[in-house]
Amino acid sequence: IPLYCVETALWLAECSWQTYYSSSEYKTDDFAPGVMNLDSVGLELEADIYNEQSDIRAFVGSNISGRVDGECDSIIVVAFRGTCSTKNLATDFNWGQESL
Repeated sequence: IPLYCVETALWLAECSWQTYYSSSEYKTDDFAPGVMNLDSVGLELEADIYNEQSDIRAFVGSNISGRVDGECDSIIVVAFRGTCSTKNLATDFNWGQESL
C-alpha cells in the first residue's frame, strides 16, 4: 500500500473543491459559479451539510449505493470546504484549550 499517491491526492483535492458549490442550485457568484458535480469524481451525494450560523459546509459521498456492502473498492468520502467568508473566518478563530 503506497503511503502517498499523487493521483489519490489530486482526486481528494477535487472532492474538497466540490464543497464550494451548492448541491441544490446553480450559483452565479464570482467565487464558485455552478453546481456541485460529484459524477466527475465517481461519487453519489449521501449528505450535504451546511451550518448557516458558522458558514461551514461539507458533504458525504460514496460509490456504495449500487454495490454490495463491503466490496474492497467501496469508498466513503467526507469532504470539508476551506475558509471562504468572514463569518467562516470568525469560526476558525473560535477555539480554545481543553484540559485533559
